[in-house]
Amino acid sequence: MTQKEILKLIKQHHWIKFLTRPYTPLFLSMHINLYCNDLKDLINTNFKSSILLSKKEITDIYRDQKDTQRIEKKIYYYLTKNHKKIEQLITESNKAEKQIKKIIQKEKHSKPNFQSFAKNFYIYSKLFVRLTTIPYYLGIIIENELNPNDPYYKKILQKIKKFRLKNPYKYFEKYALKKHLKEFAKKHKLTLEQIDQLTFSEITQGKVNKKEINKRKKQFIYIYFNNQEYINANKNFVQRIDKLLAPKIAVKTRTVKGKTAQPGKVTGTVQIIHHLKEIKKFKKNNILISTSTNPESMPAIKKARAIITDEGGIICHAAIISRELKIPCIVGTKIATQILKNGDKIEVDATRGVIKKL
Repeated sequence: MTQKEILKLIKQHHWIKFLTRPYTPLFLSMHINLYCNDLKDLINTNFKSSILLSKKEITDIYRDQKDTQRIEKKIYYYLTKNHKKIEQLITESNKAEKQIKKIIQKEKHSKPNFQSFAKNFYIYSKLFVRLTTIPYYLGIIIENELNPNDPYYKKILQKIKKFRLKNPYKYFEKYALKKHLKEFAKKHKLTLEQIDQLTFSEITQGKVNKKEINKRKKQFIYIYFNNQEYINANKNFVQRIDKLLAPKIAVKTRTVKGKTAQPGKVTGTVQIIHHLKEIKKFKKNNILISTSTNPESMPAIKKARAIITDEGGIICHAAIISRELKIPCIVGTKIATQILKNGDKIEVDATRGVIKKL
């Protein structure tokens, strides 16, 4: 795709910011390109297009609104009209959980082999869809469009809750993927960190451009459209796309609202976490602000006076853990990480779902 074609594509669709994650091109090429096909195998529909924009190793994922609505409509239909299908999806998730554990244990003792990387990469996409995507959409639809307190839906939420509390992916990546790239790295004189900046197809085809790799560490745009991927690290072009996609926010606003996950009211100092490497620096009794949390966030969560996330609902990791630890928590603010800054003094009224700058 040319830059002109990309601009046309962006203007023809209504893009919605879906997630923000510290994803690299290697992970993205699995998350988008491969897993879309696996999603279609499970629910007979998928995402036809995605735009992923990364700045300083933080990636915003944008979905076409029509894609998102189509998938949510399908899951809603299953939840209300086809309970047998829901049981099948949950069964698939349980199978995937067992499978990923077996693979990790096996790969811990295996020898590096480039062929194993490609094989495990395809397996990874299937597991990711079943352990993350399906539970996510089931939870979101039940929370936003149905009744979470209905006995049937409550039972489903309980079944998928465990998938939101576990994060086996880092071990899969370490033992089943990264280990098998050592020969590739040695051949092309790359570090494993540099390999993260390559897509799956670039690795399997042996396409290595070190100058491009270094650019991608700073910024890049990754597009998936019509079963094709395109990646561009030109700074000016990425900035231009960012202006077209990024929602306009009144930066001067002093109030942020979200959903109550665990009630309570506290005041404290903001500390934002974007990367795992920032968790060790989290100070006790600060207020944890992040796009989302996961099991690796626990050292910071246990020190936090309160938790605030951009994303999430009643069964997201932050919501579940905050209820268990009785830490005031507000989720789904959408803009907390953009409005609040490190060192800000804020009041968190988690009972009302309101955050105020002091």
